[in-house]
Amino acid sequence: MTQTGETSGGFQKLRLEGIPEEDAFQGDSLCIYAIRMEGKPLTVGDEIQLRGEALSFSKPTIPGSYNEELYLCTQGYDCKMFLSDFKKVGEKNNLSVFLHKGKERVDQILNQVLPSEESGVVKALITGDRDDILEGTEELYRMAGITHILCISGLHISLLAMMAAWLMESVFHMGRRSAAAVTIVFSVCFLIFTGFSPSAVRAVIMVTVALVGRILQRRHDWLNNIAIAALVLLWIQPLYLWNAGFQLSFLSVIGIWAGSRFYGKRNDLLGKVWDMILVSFFAFLFTFPITAYHFYHITPYSILANLVVLPFSGLLLGSGFLTVLLGFFSTPLSSFAAGSAYMILQIYEAICRLAEKLPFCYPLTGSPAPETILLYYGVLFVFLFCGRKERIQTILLSSFGTVLLLQLWGNSLFQKENTVTFLDVGQGDCAVIQTYNDECFLVDGGGIATKELGDNIGTEKILPYLEYLGVDHISGIFLSHLDADHILGALEVMDALPVDGVYLPDYAITAEQWEKEMQEILEKNQIPLYTVKEGDKGELEEAGNFLCLYPFANTQLPKGGSNAGSMVLKYSYADVDILFTGDLEEGQERLLLAEPEGLSCDVLKVSHHGSAGASSSEFLAATNAQLAVISCGQDNPYHHPAQETLARFAQAGISVCRTDEQGSILLHISPSGGLSWTIWGERKPVYERIKETMETGRIS
Repeated sequence: MTQTGETSGGFQKLRLEGIPEEDAFQGDSLCIYAIRMEGKPLTVGDEIQLRGEALSFSKPTIPGSYNEELYLCTQGYDCKMFLSDFKKVGEKNNLSVFLHKGKERVDQILNQVLPSEESGVVKALITGDRDDILEGTEELYRMAGITHILCISGLHISLLAMMAAWLMESVFHMGRRSAAAVTIVFSVCFLIFTGFSPSAVRAVIMVTVALVGRILQRRHDWLNNIAIAALVLLWIQPLYLWNAGFQLSFLSVIGIWAGSRFYGKRNDLLGKVWDMILVSFFAFLFTFPITAYHFYHITPYSILANLVVLPFSGLLLGSGFLTVLLGFFSTPLSSFAAGSAYMILQIYEAICRLAEKLPFCYPLTGSPAPETILLYYGVLFVFLFCGRKERIQTILLSSFGTVLLLQLWGNSLFQKENTVTFLDVGQGDCAVIQTYNDECFLVDGGGIATKELGDNIGTEKILPYLEYLGVDHISGIFLSHLDADHILGALEVMDALPVDGVYLPDYAITAEQWEKEMQEILEKNQIPLYTVKEGDKGELEEAGNFLCLYPFANTQLPKGGSNAGSMVLKYSYADVDILFTGDLEEGQERLLLAEPEGLSCDVLKVSHHGSAGASSSEFLAATNAQLAVISCGQDNPYHHPAQETLARFAQAGISVCRTDEQGSILLHISPSGGLSWTIWGERKPVYERIKETMETGRIS
């Protein structure tokens, strides 16, 4: 075992490296991301023998969700495993063990002399371990745009290298070339101690190249240094190209380099302050599109916050190291040194609290399209690097700028495409309707009855997707009925975002605890509640309309039969109709067949997750749908969808998409009535898809 830590859920996570016994691996080393759910924690250096199933990494099935596969593969892992069947067979004493013990000692010292909130931050600065940073602290720093303080970044490596070089030259009276060599060794050792984050590796490579130039008495060029660092990192791990830390680290340095032509002209105090503002501004200018792409927010006040943060960074880092160093000999002296770090962190917190109160502190942007980002950097490149060719620059800027504006606002002005996304929420239902004029509706919200509110589907899946879209306001939430797998995620959305109204089917509700929970949330957030029945309509001007087909007026439900009262809702836009059926049962389908013309649709959200007790052949014939969407959980205990239901869809000639196999399904509706759909997170193996295509002649 070479690394250990803690997951967000409080379980021990381990990095296991070894050689599996199976002949299939032919002696190749395997790196396993292991999670231990219970028992005494293991420690770095423990040798274990284990048996278990090596699991593949999860792929995102909702746009904007966490990509476990990309992240862990970038870290060098081959598979994951939940550790249970193992035995300890020995211990090793190697470099990993030595470094781990050193980190443990540093943690002990900092825990003794600093409160938990401040010690977590200083641990991150000294050891690179962010597990002990309090969630509230990280959120506060993120909103102010100074999260780079919480990790081993290029700033820290550069400051440490400067400190080490000064120490070698001024205290130990080394020559510049000898001091440079020692500084290189120190930087590499610190990198090994803290872990190989992309920003830290980038900084060490750049510092090393610059110091090698000093040793060889050659001048270095920062742009070449940046390029060399990028090539080395990508040679080591090509997947870093998609890593947010890699992208932001290099873009911030390129931004500072690009802005260097605009500052450094004056040496007085005001001139230096102006230079600092420009450095922070250009770093923000080059990084905010990537920040929005990965995190869906930007931090405009980071330009000002860093004016205070950056000058204190060297002092904070120096006092942190002095605190640890003195802690090996004297706790009182270490506590005295920790006072400086504590005061600096209080200043940081005050700056963050101030920024938090300002308007537009942490605006939601959503994730911009890659084409928009490329166009933005095209405009920026033309503006900064076209030199004195004013005419060419004007033409290029105008062209790029026009296309960029069309990318940003073209849909609301010209394209007017609406989207409907059936989210992969496991064994439940949830659809998000987003119109071209920025209205957003939910139809059901998924949910897991055994999970507490605050840690359910809304928090885990729906809200991150809405952030990805840039949605900060919900125009309406339609709840087909109050079963847990339709309502709990929606309750979390109601508690987190402004909602104009919640719509329920018009019959007596008997949902027990969920009805009470919903009433409390509606009252707390002052959200209006409406009931709808057959014939009720809602029009969105040119963006579409809603029509309720069921329940009928004065519907009487069988005892305990909330499924039978499921709202049937039709959304229409540009002659494209989508029919949402909740968990409707076959008996109620027969009632609706009395007026079959109202059931006609292009897309059918299949009732009750594809169970055998719904979606009769007569009902499917009445819908005449092109596409059926089944929302159900992977390997669910109910065996949804039923094979006989799938057979009825095949007989009716209706294409089927399933969230358990294909992830989220995104519908695109053009104003001319064009309908297309894409899937997000295909789970079927490639060979199965090829086989199905050859057998059916249809690409699923």
